Amino acid sequence: MRHGGHVLFPFSDQGRRQPATWRCPGQHESAGKTKGGKTRKGSKWLRLYLHDAARAAGRTKGTYLSAQYSRRKARRSPAKARVAVEHSILVALFHMLDRDESC
Repeated sequence: MRHGGHVLFPFSDQGRRQPATWRCPGQHESAGKTKGGKTRKGSKWLRLYLHDAARAAGRTKGTYLSAQYSRRKARRSPAKARVAVEHSILVALFHMLDRDESC
């Protein structure tokens, strides 16, 4: 996907984009049971900015991302909730850039 002459995501398909950024939640399946996996580190700068954006989104009031953060934090942990919000931000960003939409 190109935006402004730069290749932002090396793959045009959403399903292939997440492994390219390495910020997808980890999954491990064995014997038909789904277990938690390790989330890879990914790009240092992408991780830094997504972390800040997810923390800010979790503290806002009346937004979808803050509600998602609250739901996940209640069941798991704040760190895992933050990674889930990071994933949602990446998916939204991909769709906005794919359709040439602005914020």
